[in-house]
Amino acid sequence: MKISALRQACSTISRTAALLILDNHHRHVNLDVINYAKDNHVTLLSFPPHCSHELQPLDKSVYGPFKTSVHQASDSWMRDPQNAGKSMSIHIIPHLTGYAFPKAFSTDNIVSGFSTTGIWPFDRNVFPTDKFLPSSIRDRPLMPDGGSDGRDSPSAPALSLCPSTSQAGYFF
Repeated sequence: MKISALRQACSTISRTAALLILDNHHRHVNLDVINYAKDNHVTLLSFPPHCSHELQPLDKSVYGPFKTSVHQASDSWMRDPQNAGKSMSIHIIPHLTGYAFPKAFSTDNIVSGFSTTGIWPFDRNVFPTDKFLPSSIRDRPLMPDGGSDGRDSPSAPALSLCPSTSQAGYFF
């Protein structure tokens, strides 16, 4: 994450504190970003590697219903007798998504995503421990000399940057 993106996000926040949820990509862990977030009352939450499909709120409660609604709208369009024999053009897509968007991106669906992932209200036991086993295969390492992350020389010893992978997330 570039610090400019975090600055822009912070400028639009009207609250005194915020939560920024990140996947576990190595570019998101940057000391300048972490310090800026800390100074601006932004809590960074980074998911364990290979677990974002279980922990991202919108993936769990919004994108699935959106995809279902788009499929329903396109099926309805194709079954409409006045569209018989027509190809669906790119100009139809905004109408289909216009039908699906309000259904999927409802306040209830968004709030449900945070609940089902255990982010709010916080529930560290929302998933069984075995759901996090893929993250234990390769934690992102921090080299003792502050250099490579271990991808360049796989035989180099590494220190774990994150706490136990059996937890529901990493807090900075």
